Amino acid sequence: MRVPQQSWGLTLLVTRRLNGQPDHTIPELVKYIPQNYLETICTELKESQDTQFNRELMEVIYSHVGDADRLGKGSLQELVAYLTNETEERIKQLTGELTELNAKIVSLEEQTAPEYRSGLQAQLEQRRAELNAHDKAKPVEVLQPEQDPTAQADATAINVCFRQASLTFSRDTQGQRRLRSSLPPSSSAISAAASAG
Repeated sequence: MRVPQQSWGLTLLVTRRLNGQPDHTIPELVKYIPQNYLETICTELKESQDTQFNRELMEVIYSHVGDADRLGKGSLQELVAYLTNETEERIKQLTGELTELNAKIVSLEEQTAPEYRSGLQAQLEQRRAELNAHDKAKPVEVLQPEQDPTAQADATAINVCFRQASLTFSRDTQGQRRLRSSLPPSSSAISAAASAG
């Protein structure tokens, strides 16, 4: 028959039979939890999260957290709230990114539909028709006078006429001067007044 052994820490090893009588002269090594205490704890846990048991449990857990892992927080509730807040913020950020990606995916999936392609074809045909109408309504190009042979011929004819008129005017002006100079002085004053008036 096998005899169970129980190790207490690193130094004490106890071997006893389960049906053996305990020795009442040595101090108790194991404490038990009374039934009524367990019932009280279970009732409190049903009613709320803020119970004596929960507070003690949090203190015990926090006492085993290393100083570096405490992140400067004074209790396990503060540490959990801090770490949970960071995680929730990251979850919100990732959820936002996921929402954007889903919207892009839906948009791309809609673009693969035959209706989308036919809509694009219709828009393309409409734009081509507008371009053709625009090209047909384009005004006739007017060439620069230096490049237009008709305008060059007209300009040459105008220049010839201007020179002839200028020569005629020059001759008439010279003729008037000669005529004035040949007239007596009183006649010059009269002709000058007549030409001024």
